[in-house]
Amino acid sequence: MSTAPHLTPWPWGPFQPGDGEPVEWRAGDLGLWCLREGAEIRLGSRLLTGPPSDEARPRAIGWERFSVQGAEQGLQMHPVLPARAFVARCESVIQLRPHSELTLYVRLPLWVSVRLASDESSALTELPTTTLRRSWYGSFTAGELCYAIHTSARTRPEPDPARPYLALCPVRISNSTETELRLERILLQAPLLGLYRHHDQLWTDELVLGSLGSSGDCEQVLGGGAPAEVREARLISPPRQVAGGSLLGRAMLSLREFPEVFKTRRGHVGGGTGGAA
Repeated sequence: MSTAPHLTPWPWGPFQPGDGEPVEWRAGDLGLWCLREGAEIRLGSRLLTGPPSDEARPRAIGWERFSVQGAEQGLQMHPVLPARAFVARCESVIQLRPHSELTLYVRLPLWVSVRLASDESSALTELPTTTLRRSWYGSFTAGELCYAIHTSARTRPEPDPARPYLALCPVRISNSTETELRLERILLQAPLLGLYRHHDQLWTDELVLGSLGSSGDCEQVLGGGAPAEVREARLISPPRQVAGGSLLGRAMLSLREFPEVFKTRRGHVGGGTGGAA
């Protein structure tokens, strides 16, 4: 079988599966082989480790089969954020002085939503573009299952068109208390974030986190549009979930809804290492 790769700098958009022969689509660590066989679309995937030119289609690969209408049915490779939150662990503890503010930029790994070109309203399948570890975030009695990532948490936005499978998430943190805030991990509610395109860089809504006191309570505000850095960016994937029901598309979330948005060294619970962002 042919393994001719479909490798372009920008992987998102229309994609034509091979007619009886698999054609490779790749983003990040994900290798996805697509072929059309009669009234079926067949998809085989695997998370790879080497450069595209060094890895042919693996022999041991599981195939999914989908019945379709129309012999010339094409596909649409659509970027989406996952259905779970991320826990981003900073490379080093960030200390935020009283009554100060800081904006960090965290790279979030994306999923590919494989859709029929004639019906983009539903996905055939969704696959991660990198390997991630699961992590429990919160206390033993209140928390949620997340994906764990590492982040350098840069203070300047640095577009990276060479890695279109990562989205930039601006996180603005405000410490309005009289005490220093020591930040080690950040909970990023990916299902509540929209995805935007600005040139060849994908962005998410801005996330605003405000410390409310020594108890560690945190107020979380989600932006209802493209972040300020790229106001002209175009929405390409709406949030999976709508938070709060605001007509303006903004949601204010308290600690009672999403516990332990901030996590310090003291009281650290669980967690794991995962893909770098």
